[in-house]
Amino acid sequence: MMICFWIVAHEPSNDFEKVVMRAAMGLILSLSISLTFTVLRRASRISSILEWVLSTALIAAVIWYLQSFDFDGSAGVTEFAYLAVLVHLAVVCVWIAYTGAGPFWNATTALFYRALYAGIFSNLLQGGLILAIASVRVLFNWNQFDKLEIDIMICVNTFFMTLFFLSEFPSKDRVERQPIVPKLTVSFVQFVLTPVIAVFTMILYAYGVKLLTSQMSGELVSYVVLLTGVSVLASLLTWPLRNESRPLLVLLHKWIYPLLLPLLLLGAWSLAMRYTTEGIDRWGFTLGVLESIGLLTVIISIVKRTSDPRIPALVSLGVFAITSIGPVGVNAVVARYAANHPKDQQKASSDSSRAALFSSELENQPNVASYTSNGQWLISFNCTPDDTLRTTDVRVTSSYDGVIKIVRWGPADTVMFNLRPMLAKLNPVKDSAYAPITTVTSGGHRATLLCTSISTFDRTVTVDSSVKSVGTVMGMVVITDER
Repeated sequence: MMICFWIVAHEPSNDFEKVVMRAAMGLILSLSISLTFTVLRRASRISSILEWVLSTALIAAVIWYLQSFDFDGSAGVTEFAYLAVLVHLAVVCVWIAYTGAGPFWNATTALFYRALYAGIFSNLLQGGLILAIASVRVLFNWNQFDKLEIDIMICVNTFFMTLFFLSEFPSKDRVERQPIVPKLTVSFVQFVLTPVIAVFTMILYAYGVKLLTSQMSGELVSYVVLLTGVSVLASLLTWPLRNESRPLLVLLHKWIYPLLLPLLLLGAWSLAMRYTTEGIDRWGFTLGVLESIGLLTVIISIVKRTSDPRIPALVSLGVFAITSIGPVGVNAVVARYAANHPKDQQKASSDSSRAALFSSELENQPNVASYTSNGQWLISFNCTPDDTLRTTDVRVTSSYDGVIKIVRWGPADTVMFNLRPMLAKLNPVKDSAYAPITTVTSGGHRATLLCTSISTFDRTVTVDSSVKSVGTVMGMVVITDER
């Protein structure tokens, strides 16, 4: 996935580079597709020739399909993320080719631990290299290659992490041996995860009762989905111990699914209210996907009276296969809702008009000012590159690459705007004003950036070359308090 960050850091400037970038992103999906067919061949489900034919055809189709993606907007990024999750789930579910839940558990837990170790060692390596470069910059006053740290981080997390993960892919002998849970995992799940799960389950039950006796909130579904994911993971990691009589393991394997079912049903109600009041956007649709996976997993496990580790994997694969592309895909559903409810899609433009009412009042404020009015949070700013503006409740930072980052402390929230796509599409002859940029904050609020002035200049990055950089930015951000 670090290739995505590479694309952000090195934005393509022509059609050829865009094709190359999309082909590189296709490699992310292609590797998982190749691994899926490799597992099928090792399990004697397909021949080597059929593996090669199917892999080549599917990889070519995926790379061709990615050429139509628009990664400048949220639609292309969201659909790519769904496809990435889908192909990774295919790598997990393909181990069902080895008959029995035991081999499936051995393979998937081996992949989980290997991915965990790869992430840990990759972070240690990149941390050491970045620290070494920082030392050279400080000691020798070396300021060239200003994106070198980013490139190193991307290379380590792309190539080193992948090679480390693939260096010990589960073999047939390891898959078919008797399932054994590592003692460290047993201790961590039994004495850390399970008590935390129990505490948060009680907290969400109390919160659910509060909402039922007052007013239902759309926030509940996020907490329920998170709790369900952690609970399912804990039960899967200790699946071979499902018949143990230790109290915490009994709670985890016998009672956690029945306890989660009422919360998931309450979360579904909360999600329905969110759709009614706020409409269907991509984040809300994703919450619905995760809620569906949790609810189906719990119901099937309760009905079948089993904690089979294959159930969550198959349910996840099926739901993401349906919602990634096609008529019920994430972009198709959001687009249909936008066409049928145009008023909801005009909220961003109404933010612009409401902000204009306060523009005269904010003109005389200092470099940064923020306050709330009529259910809106307004921030006006005038910042230069590498500048940091602060008030008592907000911090605004700007970079030469045209990224505006706004951090709010009370309540905690963060939003980032990338100005480069807007500048690339701006026609100095026809366009008299900058188009508003609308995105979603980390807290799920809608945010709209209204720029009144953006300056650019050529900044020298090496001795012989320069790059177009963003200078002073003046503007205003409108963030709705309602989710």
